[in-house]
Amino acid sequence: MTLQPALALVRAAAHLSSHVDSALARIGIDFADMRRLRAIGAADGGISRSELAATMAESPSQTVRATRPLEKLGWVEGNGGRFGLSASGRRLLESAEEIACPAAARWFAEHGSDVAVLGPQSSCRSAPSRC
Repeated sequence: MTLQPALALVRAAAHLSSHVDSALARIGIDFADMRRLRAIGAADGGISRSELAATMAESPSQTVRATRPLEKLGWVEGNGGRFGLSASGRRLLESAEEIACPAAARWFAEHGSDVAVLGPQSSCRSAPSRC
């Protein structure tokens, strides 16, 4: 096994993230923020800092630093050591998904053969209000 497949995967992920970031810029968030909001919103009763850190593949302190601005903007609420989405956070997430889903689909349509190793892609409407 060589390092080349790992480097190609990282390069593809960075390119995809940049493409989706550009689309999401019009609502003031990036792909990482949207992923964070999705993780928080998917957890019934909120998500703990350690659970969110594991989901985002980051340290707990990095999780706090990255989530704090979302709290200050009123999209995320901290409650008893758990994070949850506020009503405005849910609305933002819905808007973000409506923007990110077609942006990601366009990227995969343009670069799909380059990342075929990732396996089949599901449609944008695989779950209610989720891409």
